[in-house]
Amino acid sequence: MVDQDTRYWDRVGMYVTKEFAYEWMDKIKETGAALGKYYDDDIEDYVEGSSPTPRSLTREIEDLFEGEYVAKEVSLIRDVVIEGLKDKIPKTRVQKINLDIKEQSV
Repeated sequence: MVDQDTRYWDRVGMYVTKEFAYEWMDKIKETGAALGKYYDDDIEDYVEGSSPTPRSLTREIEDLFEGEYVAKEVSLIRDVVIEGLKDKIPKTRVQKINLDIKEQSV
């Protein structure tokens, strides 16, 4: 889906169309962003997260699509999953998963 009508949006971590970006923004407005706490190393304490305003999201989307197209390298989800599991499953199993994926993509 990577073409000139898409942009990589850091906020969601994937390529999106302008239409999808606005749909995502509408869902956030309807449901409200689920906020949690995160650990801030600078103050060594947990702090509340904050959600962007609809106005700031609209500006962010407009800036994203007004700007020039820039290709981003996106790692495949399987690479992320396997990296996270490699210490938890036998090496032979990881090799089998990779082989299965290669066979499916042919």
